[in-house]
Amino acid sequence: MSALTWNALRFAFLLLLFHVGFPIVLASSLFVLLNWFLAQSGLVPVETQMQELNLAPTDKSN
Repeated sequence: MSALTWNALRFAFLLLLFHVGFPIVLASSLFVLLNWFLAQSGLVPVETQMQELNLAPTDKSN
């Protein structure tokens, strides 16, 4: 095989590595950012928020 063929194969392999590696890096960084955001803001259920704002329905069956 000629040098041109080897260069084309090398380029194709590097391009493949980039197209696989970049989404992995992107997904990992988004996952880390999401975990950081949830740790900072806290994930509170809607029922808890309604109770804190006194919007929860009261049980009047008693």
